[in-house]
Amino acid sequence: MANWFWNFAKAQRKAREADANAEDDGSEDEEPQPPGKHRYCKTYKARDAVMVLYQAKIKAILDVHNAGCSRSKQYMGMYPAALSEVMKSLTDEELKAAEDTASRWNKDGAPAELQQKYVPAYLI
Repeated sequence: MANWFWNFAKAQRKAREADANAEDDGSEDEEPQPPGKHRYCKTYKARDAVMVLYQAKIKAILDVHNAGCSRSKQYMGMYPAALSEVMKSLTDEELKAAEDTASRWNKDGAPAELQQKYVPAYLI
Protein backbone atom coordinates (compact mmCIF):
# COMPACT_ATOMS: atom_id res chain seq x y z
CA MET A 1 0.00 0.00 0.00
CA ALA A 2 2.77 2.41 0.89
CA ASN A 3 4.55 1.73 -2.39
CA TRP A 4 1.36 2.40 -4.39
CA PHE A 5 0.77 5.68 -2.57
CA TRP A 6 4.36 6.79 -3.11
CA ASN A 7 4.17 6.05 -6.85
CA PHE A 8 0.79 7.77 -7.15
CA ALA A 9 1.95 10.90 -5.29
CA LYS A 10 5.16 11.03 -7.33
CA ALA A 11 3.20 10.84 -10.61
CA GLN A 12 0.82 13.58 -9.46
CA ARG A 13 3.73 15.84 -8.50
CA LYS A 14 5.40 15.30 -11.89
CA ALA A 15 2.12 16.08 -13.67
CA ARG A 16 1.72 19.35 -11.74
CA GLU A 17 5.32 20.34 -12.49
CA ALA A 18 4.85 19.57 -16.19
CA ASP A 19 1.67 21.67 -16.29
CA ALA A 20 3.43 24.55 -14.55
CA ASN A 21 6.37 24.37 -16.96
CA ALA A 22 4.06 24.27 -19.98
CA GLU A 23 2.22 27.37 -18.78
CA ASP A 24 5.44 29.26 -18.03
CA ASP A 25 7.14 28.86 -21.40
CA GLY A 26 4.03 29.88 -23.34
CA SER A 27 4.40 27.05 -25.84
CA GLU A 28 1.29 25.52 -27.30
CA ASP A 29 0.44 21.83 -27.44
CA GLU A 30 1.86 20.03 -30.45
CA GLU A 31 -1.47 18.41 -31.34
CA PRO A 32 -4.57 20.54 -31.80
CA GLN A 33 -7.25 20.19 -29.16
CA PRO A 34 -10.97 20.50 -29.84
CA PRO A 35 -12.88 23.32 -28.21
CA GLY A 36 -13.79 22.79 -24.57
CA LYS A 37 -12.32 23.11 -21.13
CA HIS A 38 -10.86 19.59 -20.83
CA ARG A 39 -7.45 18.79 -22.23
CA TYR A 40 -8.13 15.13 -23.02
CA CYS A 41 -9.69 14.13 -26.28
CA LYS A 42 -9.58 11.54 -29.01
CA THR A 43 -6.96 12.21 -31.62
CA TYR A 44 -8.34 11.13 -34.97
CA LYS A 45 -6.14 9.40 -37.51
CA ALA A 46 -6.71 8.69 -41.19
CA ARG A 47 -7.90 5.20 -40.24
CA ASP A 48 -10.74 6.71 -38.18
CA ALA A 49 -11.82 8.85 -41.11
CA VAL A 50 -11.71 5.86 -43.46
CA MET A 51 -14.00 3.97 -41.06
CA VAL A 52 -16.60 6.70 -41.56
CA LEU A 53 -16.02 7.72 -45.17
CA TYR A 54 -15.79 4.21 -46.65
CA GLN A 55 -18.31 2.26 -44.56
CA ALA A 56 -19.89 0.78 -47.69
CA LYS A 57 -16.57 -0.66 -48.93
CA ILE A 58 -15.85 -2.18 -45.53
CA LYS A 59 -19.31 -3.69 -45.33
CA ALA A 60 -18.95 -5.12 -48.86
CA ILE A 61 -15.71 -6.85 -47.90
CA LEU A 62 -17.33 -8.25 -44.76
CA ASP A 63 -20.28 -9.50 -46.83
CA VAL A 64 -17.90 -11.28 -49.21
CA HIS A 65 -16.28 -13.04 -46.24
CA ASN A 66 -19.77 -13.85 -44.91
CA ALA A 67 -19.03 -12.30 -41.52
CA GLY A 68 -22.64 -12.45 -40.31
CA CYS A 69 -24.58 -9.70 -38.59
CA SER A 70 -22.88 -6.56 -37.33
CA ARG A 71 -23.01 -7.60 -33.67
CA SER A 72 -21.58 -11.10 -34.05
CA LYS A 73 -18.13 -12.11 -32.84
CA GLN A 74 -17.13 -13.16 -36.34
CA TYR A 75 -18.07 -9.73 -37.75
CA MET A 76 -16.12 -7.91 -35.05
CA GLY A 77 -13.16 -10.21 -35.58
CA MET A 78 -13.10 -9.59 -39.33
CA TYR A 79 -13.64 -5.81 -39.14
CA PRO A 80 -9.99 -4.74 -38.56
CA ALA A 81 -8.79 -6.90 -41.46
CA ALA A 82 -11.50 -5.48 -43.74
CA LEU A 83 -10.58 -1.95 -42.70
CA SER A 84 -6.89 -2.63 -43.42
CA GLU A 85 -7.84 -4.03 -46.83
CA VAL A 86 -9.78 -0.85 -47.63
CA MET A 87 -6.87 1.30 -46.41
CA LYS A 88 -4.49 -0.55 -48.75
CA SER A 89 -6.85 -0.17 -51.70
CA LEU A 90 -7.21 3.63 -51.38
CA THR A 91 -5.58 5.88 -53.93
CA ASP A 92 -3.23 8.64 -52.83
CA GLU A 93 -5.97 11.26 -53.32
CA GLU A 94 -8.48 9.28 -51.23
CA LEU A 95 -5.92 8.76 -48.48
CA LYS A 96 -5.04 12.46 -48.52
CA ALA A 97 -8.76 13.31 -48.22
CA ALA A 98 -9.05 10.96 -45.23
CA GLU A 99 -6.00 12.57 -43.59
CA ASP A 100 -7.46 16.04 -44.19
CA THR A 101 -10.77 14.94 -42.67
CA ALA A 102 -8.98 13.57 -39.61
CA SER A 103 -6.98 16.78 -39.15
CA ARG A 104 -10.18 18.83 -39.48
CA TRP A 105 -11.84 16.64 -36.82
CA ASN A 106 -8.81 17.11 -34.55
CA LYS A 107 -9.02 20.87 -34.98
CA ASP A 108 -12.79 21.44 -34.81
CA GLY A 109 -14.07 18.20 -33.32
CA ALA A 110 -16.00 15.49 -35.12
CA PRO A 111 -19.40 16.42 -36.55
CA ALA A 112 -22.27 16.24 -34.07
CA GLU A 113 -24.19 13.64 -36.10
CA LEU A 114 -21.14 11.37 -35.99
CA GLN A 115 -20.67 11.85 -32.25
CA GLN A 116 -24.32 11.11 -31.55
CA LYS A 117 -24.70 8.21 -33.97
CA TYR A 118 -25.18 5.48 -31.36
CA VAL A 119 -26.38 7.55 -28.41
CA PRO A 120 -30.16 7.00 -28.82
CA ALA A 121 -29.72 3.20 -28.66
CA TYR A 122 -28.14 3.47 -25.21
CA LEU A 123 -30.62 5.99 -23.81
CA ILE A 124 -33.57 3.60 -23.98
